[in-house]
Amino acid sequence: MSGSLFSKDGIMRINTDNFKSYTLRSKINAQLTPWLKVSNNTQYFDSRYKYPGLEGGANSNFVAITVHALPIYAPRNPDGTPTYNTLKNNYSIGDGLFANLLKGVAGGEQRVHELTTINTVELSLAKNWNLTANHSYSFYITDDWYRSAVATYSIQPGIMTTVPNYNTDQLKKTFWFDPQNVVNVFSSYNHTFGKHYVSAMAGINYETRKHQVLAGSRKNLLSESLNDLNLGTGEQLVNGGAYEYELFGAFFRANYDYLGKYLLEVNGRLDGTSRFGSGRRNGFFPSVSAGWRISEENFFESARNAVNNLKIRASYGTLGNQLPPKFNDNPASSSFYPYIPMMPTAQSSWITNGQKLQYVSSPAPISAGLTWESATTSNIGLDATLLKNRLNISFDGYIRNTTGILVPGQVLPSVYGATVPTQNAGNIRTKGFELTLGWADRFNIGGRPFSYNVSFVVSDSKSKVTKYDNPNKTLSNPYIGQVIGEMWGYQIDGMFQSNEEAQAYKVDQTIVNKQRLSAPGDWSKLQAGDLKFADLNGDGKIDQGANTLGDHGDLKKIGNNRARYRYGINIGASWNGFDFSALAQGILRKNWYPGNNADKFWGPYSRPYYSFIPEDFGKDIWTPENPNAYFPVLRGYTALNAGGDLNAANDRYIQNVGYLRLKNVVIGYTVPEKISKMVRIPRARIYISGENLLTYTPLRSKYIDPEAFDGDATNGRTYPMSKTISAGLNITF
Repeated sequence: MSGSLFSKDGIMRINTDNFKSYTLRSKINAQLTPWLKVSNNTQYFDSRYKYPGLEGGANSNFVAITVHALPIYAPRNPDGTPTYNTLKNNYSIGDGLFANLLKGVAGGEQRVHELTTINTVELSLAKNWNLTANHSYSFYITDDWYRSAVATYSIQPGIMTTVPNYNTDQLKKTFWFDPQNVVNVFSSYNHTFGKHYVSAMAGINYETRKHQVLAGSRKNLLSESLNDLNLGTGEQLVNGGAYEYELFGAFFRANYDYLGKYLLEVNGRLDGTSRFGSGRRNGFFPSVSAGWRISEENFFESARNAVNNLKIRASYGTLGNQLPPKFNDNPASSSFYPYIPMMPTAQSSWITNGQKLQYVSSPAPISAGLTWESATTSNIGLDATLLKNRLNISFDGYIRNTTGILVPGQVLPSVYGATVPTQNAGNIRTKGFELTLGWADRFNIGGRPFSYNVSFVVSDSKSKVTKYDNPNKTLSNPYIGQVIGEMWGYQIDGMFQSNEEAQAYKVDQTIVNKQRLSAPGDWSKLQAGDLKFADLNGDGKIDQGANTLGDHGDLKKIGNNRARYRYGINIGASWNGFDFSALAQGILRKNWYPGNNADKFWGPYSRPYYSFIPEDFGKDIWTPENPNAYFPVLRGYTALNAGGDLNAANDRYIQNVGYLRLKNVVIGYTVPEKISKMVRIPRARIYISGENLLTYTPLRSKYIDPEAFDGDATNGRTYPMSKTISAGLNITF
């Protein structure tokens, strides 16, 4: 048995957020008879995240307090009351969030309860013949609540006014229950006869999962410190939702080995899912792999001192997918009943006999032929151990053809009047590799053994669209030949260095200068410090043409938003009771064009009233005295609004958010046994550990975490990742 308790406070100084978690694990094995073995493996996880302010967590607060909050504004008045508006302009102070946080009532809690228990029975039917059956039950429960509250502010002493943004007293409760059952029954057999070894395994798999949600809310509670729906006196709402799905499959595996030299494996799965209609629910997915241990051949004897092991291998196989993936960052339908027409319900704004009318809309078009996607992979690999087992090399190269991807069937004009039905209409080809290098050795230092190891892993892949119904190859949709993740934008040929140069530029930049053209007076004119867009097609104007591959105007490929060349480095060493380990990981390249609300990058070019301006930002702004600045002449909203020159993706401001991060460093010392046993402790180890200690990135901002872009584009507005240093003690009794 093992367990843990964990607690961590957030970084807010007032009404801080807090995370707590509890885990319990147990594993029991019992050999009841020589032919019967049973086991249970159970894990329980419970967490609680309590936060103040806006619904969803503290990260929402970090976004909101940057808006409408010039640094000259104070969150409190001299008498301690919150501020919201100075009446000096039209903008509120932090959209009222400071008043909300200082009130200290608004906030919520996110709770997670997770259980997985697996019971297994193993029967020994005969020599080398076993039967195994297991059942796994798990559930995932979320139990969340959120309390909004009425916040007040003052402009004059003694006169409190309700903040318009936060004028609702309401409690929301959400309960989410996801139980899952998995049953596996399989039998395995192996036998060695002479120089031959064979083994086989076959079985069945059944999975079912349900989802249920119950949510309710109540307004105008009788207490600000107690949170219960029964305390509400105002409007009460309730809603819910549910779905379920099932999977059933049969599988087999057969292996053959001759003298440990020639290896062969054949696999197959017949899978069925409830997500598709009758006749299309099942798919068969086979695979075969073979290996040759060249180092075991007689002709390799002379090289065995240098190359201790050498194996080449190859495989070819298909896997099925029944859940919709993301295709060019556009998720397909996530419905668990995509083959059934759904008739959405809604409430009319018309009132009849004191009630709002309910109505049902016509269903969106569906495709009756939905079935499994197939991913067929061809792989070739090599494993080698050299120099007396000190150097290990493993390499895999593969080509994966994913066919029948669930995507909108074809690109249709908006006059179609409905969403394009999802079909098995897309194909992608992916080429990639993975390389692992490892070195381990030991020698004596001061008469004591010193051992160390270093490993490096790097992988990369690139995907191209090989089928998609987009005959015009519009750039806003996938098209045949497209590299997944490619980014298009304009080319910048520097900045105008004088008003005369700007006025003499004959190219029409209206499309990317609408924000400038709406400015008053001379600020509407192109002038020194403005960006100079390149007219790549020579037609005298900057535009995207027909936005197709054949006519893309002045657009060009400026990057790719998919991560390229993921890598990791692991180092370890030990000597005389001391041990050391370090892990670093990163991405060599991933492009990102800052979004319109990327305030940590654009600063006042996005919203002039942001509360945060990067340090030394003035040195990056173009002025006649600073003609080689990174940013153009300062114009507000040019990064925020469509038609602003910085809002238009271009090659000057596209960023590489690749990074190298030192994720973990541990230094430990194991107390000598002769000392620890004096206090009846067989083993004791003390250590100090550091997390996220150093980060290098070519991203041109030290206020945005590059790792935050590994999952999604958030404009860099994320709760900061902690740099943590901890010390610990491990004792074995």
